[in-house]
Amino acid sequence: MSGPGRSILVLLVLGALAGCKSSAEPTAANDSLFVKTMAELRRIRTDPALDSAARDSAREASLRKYGVSAEELETMARALAQDPERALDDWREIERQAVRDTTRRSGQGEERDTPR
Repeated sequence: MSGPGRSILVLLVLGALAGCKSSAEPTAANDSLFVKTMAELRRIRTDPALDSAARDSAREASLRKYGVSAEELETMARALAQDPERALDDWREIERQAVRDTTRRSGQGEERDTPR
């Protein structure tokens, strides 16, 4: 694991160790937004077809699509750090969605409409 994924994981662990407190509890809606956004950002980061300029553009477009800023994602990660079990569940879901959507885009795992 490297890049933004490692950074988020480190933030989650540091937040848990520091025992940071937030006035707002993470909600299922926040978890869903966090998971969807991070899964898409992970797919962008690992897409070999994108050069650095295209990757930057895709990241910005993804953040706009979900209506969230990088700072808001960091805040969500810090809030999740209060509940390491929940954070781990979210991280697993991020990985699952990123792999699933990458597989779909590459044409693997697609169901066929016609018999072989």
